[in-house]
Amino acid sequence: MATTMQKIKDIEDEMAKTQKNKATAHHLGLLKAKLAKLRREILAPPTKGGGGAGEGFDVTKSGDSRVGLVGFPSVGKSTLLNKLTGTFSEVASYEFTTLTCIPGVIRYRGAKLQLLDLPGIIEGAKDGKGRGRQVISTARTCNCILIVLDAIKPITHKRIIEKELEGFGISAHLEWNLDGLLEKIWEYLNLTRIYTKPKGLNPDYEDPVILSSKSRTVEDFCTRIHKDMLKQFKYALVWGSSAKHKPQRVGKDHELEDEDVVQIIKKI
Repeated sequence: MATTMQKIKDIEDEMAKTQKNKATAHHLGLLKAKLAKLRREILAPPTKGGGGAGEGFDVTKSGDSRVGLVGFPSVGKSTLLNKLTGTFSEVASYEFTTLTCIPGVIRYRGAKLQLLDLPGIIEGAKDGKGRGRQVISTARTCNCILIVLDAIKPITHKRIIEKELEGFGISAHLEWNLDGLLEKIWEYLNLTRIYTKPKGLNPDYEDPVILSSKSRTVEDFCTRIHKDMLKQFKYALVWGSSAKHKPQRVGKDHELEDEDVVQIIKKI
C-alpha cells in the first residue's frame, strides 16, 4: 500500500504533467483538493497517541553535532538550509511547504554539523496541534536549536516558540550575515578540534577529531578514533595550548585544548 508521502508525490507528478487549460481545469481542481487533504493528514495525522516521531522524522544522527531549524511555516528555514548546506528543501511563499524533516550537512572549521529543516509549527504545538509534538521531539535531539523568524512579523512569534524552545532567529532570503550565524552556532556548540600526527609525518590539519568541550581528554580522543586504541596506548605526545612544553608527554587523563596536535605512542 502506498504511503501518504508517495501519494502526494504521485499527485504532484500528475499535476506537473497535466497541461493547464479550460478542459483540464476541473481535473486539476480535484487533484489540488486531494493534495490538500493528504497534506493535512501529514500535518495532523489521525492518531490517538499523538506522540511518535511520524513519517519523515526518523533522521539518522550524523556528523559531530546536530542543529535544528524551528519556526512558524514559511519563515525561511528551507532557504537557510539550502544556502548553508546546498541540500534542496522545497522553498515557497505558501505555508507548510516542508512536510518532513530535511537533513543537510555543513562542514565548518573541520567539523561536520548536521542541519535539520523541521516542518513549521503553529501556536498550540506543545498541546498537539499540527505536528508540533513530532517537531519538538526531533528538535530535542539537537545540540543547538535556531528559532527562525520572519523579520516583518510580530516579535510575539518568537515568544510563542520560546515557550517550548530556546534559541535565536534570523531572516534568510537576503543572505544577511550567514557567516555570523555559523560563527554563533560554533560558539554555542563549543566543540574542540584535535589534529592527529602520525609518527614521522606532519599533522593532519584537514580532518580533525572533534570532541565535546566536556569530554576532551586523551582517553576521549583515543575512544573517538577507535574503541580498541586504549588497549595499545602507552603515552601521547601533545603540541598546543594544553602542553607545558612542545611536545609534552602525557597520559590518557590529560585534558586537551582546541587545535592541539596529538601523537599516540603504542605499546610494543
